[in-house]
Amino acid sequence: MNRTHQAGITCFNFNAKDQNYFVTGSYDENLRLWDVRKLGPRSGPLDEIGLGGGVWRAKHHYDTQLIACACMHYKYQVVEVVDFSTLSKFSLLNSMNWE
Repeated sequence: MNRTHQAGITCFNFNAKDQNYFVTGSYDENLRLWDVRKLGPRSGPLDEIGLGGGVWRAKHHYDTQLIACACMHYKYQVVEVVDFSTLSKFSLLNSMNWE
């Protein structure tokens, strides 16, 4: 899994409804979706999306397929995952810097 990321992994979070799926965030600015049943020496993520800045934290919402992400340089992001593909992302705040 770490070979897929181009920098250090910063977060790891299982899907709240189905523990077969999890996401990883990294300093390489990408959020990746994984299936534990498909992990192996030559496996890769089911999907990935660039979020603009290292992904500090990622947290699945319990009732939906939404993932809240805190990113280093590009604000907070919400990613929606349906059928293993990222459908949308949008910014919640203009900046993490409150100055």
